[in-house]
Amino acid sequence: SKEVREELERRTGHSLVQHKDFIDNEMLLVLAQMDRPSCIFPHLYLGSEWNAANLEELQQNRVTHILNVAREIDNFFPALFTYMNVRVYDEETAQLLPHWNDTFLFLSHVRASGGRALVHCRMGLSRSAATVLAYAMKEFGWPLERALRHVRHCRPSVLPNPGFMRQLDFYQGILHASRHSSLWEPRPAEQAPQPAESPRAAPGEEADR
Repeated sequence: SKEVREELERRTGHSLVQHKDFIDNEMLLVLAQMDRPSCIFPHLYLGSEWNAANLEELQQNRVTHILNVAREIDNFFPALFTYMNVRVYDEETAQLLPHWNDTFLFLSHVRASGGRALVHCRMGLSRSAATVLAYAMKEFGWPLERALRHVRHCRPSVLPNPGFMRQLDFYQGILHASRHSSLWEPRPAEQAPQPAESPRAAPGEEADR
């Protein structure tokens, strides 16, 4: 975007430094419109507002469900797809964590029923990406680092805002505690404790190792 701004300055003869943020945002919007949704798992795509509005692309990808993680974006095809909405803004103070159990259940149902979901926000970088990371951590027993590695392998531009990253780190602790809570529960003397479940590979993840 710096090169674009400098070229505009050269052509117009005016400094556009004060419009830097506007130009950067417009460039991101253009790139998002050119971007295709990223296949994170066989049943899950991660994308942008424009992917959610592209009916032909949705049908080509055999999408059946759409998880809309944006307060400012309406559902484009409510008569054609099953929607779930998480209405938050991309702000560091926004709370996504309280929604992650419901989004996990929604996406787990998609997987179990043989459907395909598109998870999107405005750009497919922060809100929706954080939600997909939370899903992967719970579905496959992955730590945050492994989930990030896999999702960024599929969509390198993923960048949840710092507030969402803190919530993901906290969520990792919640999941870890829940998996090991049985170690702290009283058990009948004759019942031996079962080993904790180890992280599972996602479908098709072997190629990512």
